[in-house]
Formats: sequence, C-alpha cells, structure tokens
Amino acid sequence: MNRAARCVFLRSAPRSFETAFALYVMNTLIAAARPYNVSHLDSAIQHLEQVLNLEGANSLFSKTYWHARVVQALETPGLAPCQQMRLERLLDRIARS
Repeated sequence: MNRAARCVFLRSAPRSFETAFALYVMNTLIAAARPYNVSHLDSAIQHLEQVLNLEGANSLFSKTYWHARVVQALETPGLAPCQQMRLERLLDRIARS
C-alpha cells in the first residue's frame, strides 16, 4: 500500500481496522476489474463497432464474449450519453445476430 493510500486508509475512522482494510481491498479489486476508463472509451467503442460490423457477433469469439465486452464498457464510470447510446446499439446488434 503506498503512502497516500495508507493515509486515506488510516483517516477512515471510526471504522475498525478490519472493516477499513476490507473496503480498501474491495475498492482496489473493483478498480482493477474495470478494463475501460473514460479517457480511452471512445477508441474501445470504435473497435467494438468495427469488429461487430465486419464479423458480427458470430466471429472467432462467441456472442457471449462480445456481450460481456460491451457490458464492461457500459459499466465505465462517467459514461457520456452518446457513448451509452452507441454501446446499447451494439448490444442490440449482438442480440439480433
């Protein structure tokens, strides 16, 4: 744990040490599980659109794989409305294929 994180962690009173540590670990794992962030989400959406336009959801990877990728992108914090609409269109395209 780096120094800044430790300072925030220690200031999280009145929680018990165990509770605070569990919350810290949980937040760290959640952040690591998000492969997308707002700064590069447009390029990720463009890639998904290109692949699904050219090959469809029935390409080398399964429909389930593409659905999961789009859902991961939809779960990105700070998603703009236009990004959400593009991703929802991709989900519709996957469902129709």
